[in-house]
Amino acid sequence: MFAKWDLKYLDDPKNIIQGKETQFIATMVKKGLKDEAPAVYQILDNFKWEPKQK
Repeated sequence: MFAKWDLKYLDDPKNIIQGKETQFIATMVKKGLKDEAPAVYQILDNFKWEPKQK
């Protein structure tokens, strides 16, 4: 992906992500989705990723 697009690792001054080899997986949504589509937001909020599902 890095070869195809101009991707960059983001700075993490608070060490939230804990490095590039972390097992942290997050679901991100657009701002306002909770108000625009509460049912969709709830499904995504309840969904839990497991590292083995990457």
